[in-house]
Amino acid sequence: MNVLRHAAVAALAAGALSIGVQAAETKGPVTDDVGVIEIQKGQPVIIGSYIAIGGPESALGIDEKRAIEIALDEVDWKIAGHPVKLNVEDSLCSSEGGQTAATKLAANQKIVVVIGPSCSNAAMPGAPILGKAGIPSIGLNSIPDITDPDRDPIYNWYTRTAFNDS
Repeated sequence: MNVLRHAAVAALAAGALSIGVQAAETKGPVTDDVGVIEIQKGQPVIIGSYIAIGGPESALGIDEKRAIEIALDEVDWKIAGHPVKLNVEDSLCSSEGGQTAATKLAANQKIVVVIGPSCSNAAMPGAPILGKAGIPSIGLNSIPDITDPDRDPIYNWYTRTAFNDS
């Protein structure tokens, strides 16, 4: 549970650091090649997650969702004074589920970061979809290819908090 909590907190922190999907720009003291998301006062920080909350691996996903909620409870569901909204999609721990869930999350341009997935077969198709949308994701899966130094650059938007199978 501590690994999941730390993953959630790390993802929350990444989202709070103005990671965005717009063209390179400067806002205030922040210059970013990707862009900066500016969240208006009172508007929520939206965090996405795609985890296995249905199907045979649902126990894993339910625990992961609860770990994210516990991490958010610890910060009173606020980041930098903004309320936090959690948008969870079911990855089903499958390639098709990961692709569908990531596509739904990528369609929301207000999501600042995505937590998940923990299933490698959901991460491989999901991470590039989120990366193309400019949304960073942080997961727990163990497939070596997704964080290999020689990986396709589209996976640069993805990081993990767990060991890999190598």
